[in-house]
Order: sequence, then C-alpha cells, then structure tokens
Amino acid sequence: MANWFYYDANGEKIAVTGNQLQALAQQGTITPETVIETEDGRRGAAGKLGLAFPKPKPPQYQPEEPTYGVKDDFDFPAPQPVYPPNTAPVAPYTPQPQPFPVAGLFCAACGNPVVATAQICPKCGSPIIRPKATPVPTGPPKSRQTFILLGALMLGAFGIHNFYIGRTGLGIIQLLITLCSGFALAGVSWIWAIVEICTVKEDANGNPLV
Repeated sequence: MANWFYYDANGEKIAVTGNQLQALAQQGTITPETVIETEDGRRGAAGKLGLAFPKPKPPQYQPEEPTYGVKDDFDFPAPQPVYPPNTAPVAPYTPQPQPFPVAGLFCAACGNPVVATAQICPKCGSPIIRPKATPVPTGPPKSRQTFILLGALMLGAFGIHNFYIGRTGLGIIQLLITLCSGFALAGVSWIWAIVEICTVKEDANGNPLV
C-alpha cells in the first residue's frame, strides 16, 4: 500500500511505498533535496527522513589546458613562462654618456683633470678652484696717465676721470656733490678723486689701464 509521494523532475506526483522510497534513494532517483509528501499532506525534504543515500563521489580533477596566448571565447589569461633560477632575461646594458674633463681644468691639490660641472675632485675630495676668467677688451685701452691727469686736476671734483674710464655712476655722484653744494664740497670730491687715481687700476669693463 502506497503511503508516500514524491515529485519527479517534471513536477509529477508519484505514489510509492516505504521500500520503494528507500530503493529510489539508493538509485539516486531521489536526492536529499527531493520533496516528499505523506498521505496526510505533510511535506518535507527527503534528506530528513533518514533514508540511506549513496555517498557522493569526490569530483575528479580535470587539469586546465593552457591556451598558449591564443585568445578564445572565455578570454582566459595566458600562462606566464617560468624561468629557472638566474636565467631570467636581463635588459641589455645601455652605457650612459659620461662628461669628459675640460681641457686645462685640474684639481689644484692632486692635479687630476675634472669636468666642467665638478664642485669637488672625485680623486682626492678637494674643492675645485676655477681660474678667474680674463676680461675680454671691449674697446681700445684707456690711458692711465690721462686718468691721473683728469683726476689730479680740479676736474676730478666733477668726476671727469670716472666718466673717462666708463664708471659713469661714480662720476655723476661726484658731479652732484660739487654742483648741489655750490662748490662748497668740491674739495671733498677732489680728495675722493685723488684716492681713486692712486688705487684704481682698471676701467669699468675690467680692462687694465695702460
């Protein structure tokens, strides 16, 4: 006499006995999730009835086949090559251009030739002392005798000697001192001129007076 019901995959209600229900569970026709119904209308999962279901087989491992860079519909990433230790490809060495020493520029301490941008000697560590650049004449040289005569005479109070060698700013200052004081401070400007003709050896461009 059938006192159990189960629903198959098509949703059809099928009547079975208890023994048939156990046999269907062993065959795998009924799973623990299959809905079982009793005669009085109670429903529940077959897994709660204590039926002996076959043990599930462990999934078999299926190794994935590499695509080797071929793009398929699934767009799996291509496997990266594995290199043995110490055999990975190395980028080729590209030598960087090195600055050459400047002709005539040497370390004053050890005589090692150095580059133009060096601040210290790479050999001994001493600071690099660069020679002072020789001024390039921008015109005919100025006469020192003319400079002394213009300053020694009273024209020095008007800054004429400074105008002569191109030191226009100082010449204007001396001229203003003399004129704005009504010649009261002309002696100060003249004494200033005497000091200059004794100490000044170059014109405004750095060229020596000859």
